[in-house]
Amino acid sequence: MKTHIANLLVAISLMAVQPRAEDIASTVAAAAGYESGSDTVPLRTIEQLVAESLTNKTLRIKLENALASALNDSPSFEGRRFICQQLAVIGTEACLPAINTLLDTPDTVGIACLALAKNPSSKADAVLRSATLKLEGTALLQVVQTIGVRRDRASVGLLKRLAGSENKTIAGAAVVALGNIADRQAISAIREVRRRCDPAISAQADHAVLLAAAHLREEGNSRAAAALYEEVLQSAAPEHARRGAFEGLLRVDRDGGIKRAIDAINGKDDVLRRSAIAAVAFLKGQDVSKRFAALMPSLGPSDQALLVESLAARGDKQARSEIQKMLAARDVEVRISAITALGQLGDLSTVGQLARILDTQPTATEIKAVESALSALRGGNVIDVAIAAELHRRTTGIRAPLLAALVRRADPISFTFFKDDAVGTDPVCVKLAFQGLSRTATSIHTPALLKALAGLRAEEARDDAESALAQAISRMNNPAEQSGAVRNFLEHETKPETRASLIKLLLACPDSQALAAVKASLSDANPLVREAAMRTLAEWPDISAWEPLSELYQKAETEAQRVVALRGLVRLLGEENQKPSQTLIDRYRALFASAKSDTDGKLILGTLARCAHPEALKLAIEQFGVTGVRAEASAAVRQIAEAIKATHPKEAQQALDMVGQSR
Repeated sequence: MKTHIANLLVAISLMAVQPRAEDIASTVAAAAGYESGSDTVPLRTIEQLVAESLTNKTLRIKLENALASALNDSPSFEGRRFICQQLAVIGTEACLPAINTLLDTPDTVGIACLALAKNPSSKADAVLRSATLKLEGTALLQVVQTIGVRRDRASVGLLKRLAGSENKTIAGAAVVALGNIADRQAISAIREVRRRCDPAISAQADHAVLLAAAHLREEGNSRAAAALYEEVLQSAAPEHARRGAFEGLLRVDRDGGIKRAIDAINGKDDVLRRSAIAAVAFLKGQDVSKRFAALMPSLGPSDQALLVESLAARGDKQARSEIQKMLAARDVEVRISAITALGQLGDLSTVGQLARILDTQPTATEIKAVESALSALRGGNVIDVAIAAELHRRTTGIRAPLLAALVRRADPISFTFFKDDAVGTDPVCVKLAFQGLSRTATSIHTPALLKALAGLRAEEARDDAESALAQAISRMNNPAEQSGAVRNFLEHETKPETRASLIKLLLACPDSQALAAVKASLSDANPLVREAAMRTLAEWPDISAWEPLSELYQKAETEAQRVVALRGLVRLLGEENQKPSQTLIDRYRALFASAKSDTDGKLILGTLARCAHPEALKLAIEQFGVTGVRAEASAAVRQIAEAIKATHPKEAQQALDMVGQSR
């Protein structure tokens, strides 16, 4: 079968020969028997044929006939569902008898409706109408819904009767189907249902009116659509239905809904006022922004804020000028809405307007909104220069939001501005300045970055400054060049705090010369520098730090130094576990030999356990004899043995047996 299908696919791709009816039938038969988890090649083949048949009538006829013939012979529900999915695309009157058979069984009504929903033959409507006479429950519901999708006008009488059904699910579906049909008789039937005021299907009846109105509007019958919308709007329908009717009326009004929206905003109906305000965003006409902005004083604060958002969504210049006026609003919610909106619509002049808010004792929320708005302003480095000018105009007061906005914008032109603030005394601004330096620096800026670090005056910001510069340096393409720059600066720097920071920065450009500089700093006269060197060595990213770190561990003067060194050594070994070798085993052995306590031995064993190597197993067995680490050694033996038993079954089993016997 697979060979046949492959050959058929080749024929189709070459477009040289029409697939034979018997070949198509064979492939369809395979698809019809599909069960979940079985071969999908027949399905994909049929899908390709269906796609090709859309422009190939001869192929379509052959394919439809084959699909219809196989439909009721299929032993598989999945296969029949797949066939119905394909007939939904290419099915015509010819396949109706086969589909009709599926309507006899409730379990297959759903897939039959799938195939019938878009069938171009009017006889499909008759098939569905007949089915309503013999079905009930969920099966009947599916048929009623499909009749609505097809908008079968001949079904209005049938649906009208079903709308009076004691089964309210069926009744509701019938009313909605009438809304989809939307002719005079259907609309009359819906109105009759609404007059009955049956609470069980009132929501569906309201929905049906709105559906019918939408169909009429799409067909160009705006007057009839408006009448239906008005019926819902003036009724006691739920808020969502009245809101839908109001929004529909805005679309059919001759003036584009402007007058209706203005009236609603000035009115007392809260639901319609909110809908009208939301609609301002898409209303069309001359001076729309100006006309609606003029209504602002008559609104409450929450409605003013909503109107600002709608005006902003319009995106026109007139809207911007009106929104700017709201920066002086009494209510903070309105001001924040205006600030946010100007971040979307503003231009160069907006920078000063937003910056001046920082001089007015703003709330924390306003400050955050100003920062976000300045960050979002479009206009490139012209905006950045303007923000920087506002920043440096303020020697006191609130400056951080301006600086934070420049950081978020990350324009390279701002590098110079960040340098100036990096040597300030406000820790918040200094931290932001170093973040900005990190985001805008390139390799040529390394000396400037180091100079900014050397000039640091806000000690509270040192950790953040180190982190920011490490990120910047690690992104640069030439580690050796960066290492040279840092080491050169370290050689000439005398301030211990700066020297310690520079040593930590060497982790961002870890070449052999950087490692040598760190090692040399272990004997520095200043304890702060020695501490930085020790911790940097313990964090070194590769095994090249093994020897100096081992020496540090063996000669540690304090318990803290010993623990830091050991953890660094164990980390390096753990990273080497991915490629175990004899050298690695020798390092483990040496570390066990120099362990100062059982606690050290346990830490080493925890990492050795992840080394899948027979020599590592031997080493763990050796530690099994050390009383203080016996439990950890036993766990390591089991873990290593399990990891290597496929390649070294004898050694692994012997080790497992030994551990098992010792329990």
